[in-house]
Amino acid sequence: MINANDKAKKSGPVTESEAYLERLCRKAFLRLWSYPNLFRDQGQRNKGEGKELCDLLVVFGNDVLIFSDKHCRFGKHSDLSVAWKRWYRDAVIKSSEQVLGAERWLLKHQNRIFLDKRCNQRFPVELPKQPRFHRILTCRGTAQASLDTWGGTGSLFVTNQTLEQCLDRPFQLGSFDSHGNFFHIFDEVALDIVLETVDTISDFCTYLDKKEKFFCAHDKVVATGEEDLLGCYLRNTNDARNGYDFEFEDGKKYDAVYIDETFWSSWKDSEQCAAKQKADEPSYCWDKLIEKFAHHIVNNTQHFSTGGGVEEQEKLLRWMARENRFRRRELSNILLNAVATTPPNSMRKQYVLPWLSGDPYWVFLVLPKPPSVDYDDYRTARRTMLEHMCLVVKHLNPSALDICGIATEPYAEGMSEDTLYFNARSWTKKDQENAQKLYAKFEYFKEGIKKEATRWEFPLDNEPKTTKMNKKLSKQQQKKRKQQLAGRARRKNRS
Repeated sequence: MINANDKAKKSGPVTESEAYLERLCRKAFLRLWSYPNLFRDQGQRNKGEGKELCDLLVVFGNDVLIFSDKHCRFGKHSDLSVAWKRWYRDAVIKSSEQVLGAERWLLKHQNRIFLDKRCNQRFPVELPKQPRFHRILTCRGTAQASLDTWGGTGSLFVTNQTLEQCLDRPFQLGSFDSHGNFFHIFDEVALDIVLETVDTISDFCTYLDKKEKFFCAHDKVVATGEEDLLGCYLRNTNDARNGYDFEFEDGKKYDAVYIDETFWSSWKDSEQCAAKQKADEPSYCWDKLIEKFAHHIVNNTQHFSTGGGVEEQEKLLRWMARENRFRRRELSNILLNAVATTPPNSMRKQYVLPWLSGDPYWVFLVLPKPPSVDYDDYRTARRTMLEHMCLVVKHLNPSALDICGIATEPYAEGMSEDTLYFNARSWTKKDQENAQKLYAKFEYFKEGIKKEATRWEFPLDNEPKTTKMNKKLSKQQQKKRKQQLAGRARRKNRS
């Protein structure tokens, strides 16, 4: 474990391709959970240096994402199948072996993972006891050859066949090895699109889980590219909270499913996509706030610290980072509005109800600093008030288990923020009595101020903001798309 006075100094990427992967993952998964070029101490006695574990590792709760990155030149050869086999063995087969090796090490030697080649600095995030692994291969070098052969975007076909089967099928990527292990393989075209579209750890892992389920549900699945698979996913919704899915409305298993090149382009050019991108803009303030808190945790510069170093304090920020993009948008809008509209002689107190069982309650406090009060004293009083408000939320909502709070001030240069997490599972009679007294004395939330997030992910300008018309796709659009997809279900892959 890294102590509170130590900094988590990550090892830097080695190649340009690895550096690009790190930038993409850092943007989507944020700094506390994304670690490039980790090492294991296997073989260290001989050379004094550890062996590379993987190109990038993301650990977030029970989700463990293992990345292997390969940029291999697609050589020219008169026989296309020969050139493909050479590239595929280096970029895909070898990467899959590296990922499985890293997975085995993570299961057996959780305390022997390091940030540096000399194996002096241990990995700072606690690994889960029952990890849910996502095996991810990023392979580059085929875009131009694919473009010259097939046209389109230059992306590779994605199938649910085995890795070995696709060795003899140029420009097709498999998903399973001979032992049934599932791999997500992203080429250079798809990698950017996927990580820039499902760009939170929750959204990304949900996409991976549902893709794997979809590939296992049907005998044969072929998509003209990962981006078209993503377009199919975004075009199909199940309900307002769980969002996107691949499954057909009839729930049937098909012999073959073919997803063509129109899915991504039709989604990207749709008014729903444009509306979502515009509406999501405020949500990135949530990302910046997480990164700001993470910066102070890593550098041990927090105004208030619970101690325990990165390993313990990561758990607090994980509640912020587990929110998906839609939820971040709603929470950001509430917080930003409170910060912007709170007058200098007043305060704003709000709490947000969870959407689903297991979601936290969010408590927001915007408290201006009185001119005559020292700033440190103001921060202490603001923190204490936030703690009291979290206790009152538990008093008002007895079933609440997880309560998160953020306190800040109206817009000002150098403004500060505080965050805390309250585990309400060990609620005692004394806690209840204390919360009742606080509620009676300060009347927190007595006026019933609690914000429920709206459920409209696609707020189109030409749709009323207060009606059920505000859905991801109209029922007619959903039905048409599902009919199109089901109509291709038994179509044979001719590629």
